[in-house]
Amino acid sequence: MNKDNSREGGNRRPDHSGLPRIMLFILTVLCVSSMGYSYLRRQNAASVSRVSELIVTPFQKGVNQIGRWITDRSDDSRSLASANAKIRSLEAENESLSDQIAAYDRSVREYQDARDALALADSYSKYDTVGANVIFRDAATNWYSTFTIDKGSADGMETGMNVIADGGLVGYLSTVNEHTSIVTTIINDDVNVSGMQPSTGDTCIVEGDLTRMKEDGLLRISYMKKDFSIDEDAQIVTSSISDRYLPNIVIGYATEVSENPDHLTSSGYLKPAVDFEHLNIVLVITTQKDVSD
Repeated sequence: MNKDNSREGGNRRPDHSGLPRIMLFILTVLCVSSMGYSYLRRQNAASVSRVSELIVTPFQKGVNQIGRWITDRSDDSRSLASANAKIRSLEAENESLSDQIAAYDRSVREYQDARDALALADSYSKYDTVGANVIFRDAATNWYSTFTIDKGSADGMETGMNVIADGGLVGYLSTVNEHTSIVTTIINDDVNVSGMQPSTGDTCIVEGDLTRMKEDGLLRISYMKKDFSIDEDAQIVTSSISDRYLPNIVIGYATEVSENPDHLTSSGYLKPAVDFEHLNIVLVITTQKDVSD
């Protein structure tokens, strides 16, 4: 009996009926874990993306703005350099045009002066004349009380020769060098000119006065007859009794003549025929005064 029991017990097999359930559980756990891991990875990636968006994007925008600012400044710098170059070009062009205009104006003045000199020579055609250029004047006074011309003894100039311009008397050659001469004009304080009224022959003295000339452009005239009238003829010319100046050269025009307190003579003022502030070309009368006349 015991042997039967023993044999029966030896033939019993292991029970594996629960194994599939365990395997299913393990697989389920692994699947859920995998899904959870994938989810967490997606969440982490999204978080990293958001962090990147919050940090990197503003930084990138700032970099872009700085780049645009630098580009704009660079463009502005190039534009400014271009504008400055254009300004310098225009300034140079303007200076060139100004020089051309100044040269043209000088040419026009020189032409006008030369034409006036020719007309003046025709007016005094009974006298031989030589044209001369003014090359120096007294810079201290800025007036032509004395000045230097570019003609001298080598050109036939002699001391005492009369000088005219602008249709009237300028003065005389007081000093003659080989190639230059000095002219002393009638507005000089030391000069007196014997004048007369052409229509009547009445005489007067024109007195040089540089100070008065500067103040109002007039010279003083004196020693006129008390009935000296400028209503008929205000022109004053050099008189024939002058020992220095040729006769009938226009000196200027009398004005403001009035009787003196002595009731014997009159005096007044004279507006010179010559513009003594702007002399460029003069005529020297080479005919000398004949004191025997």
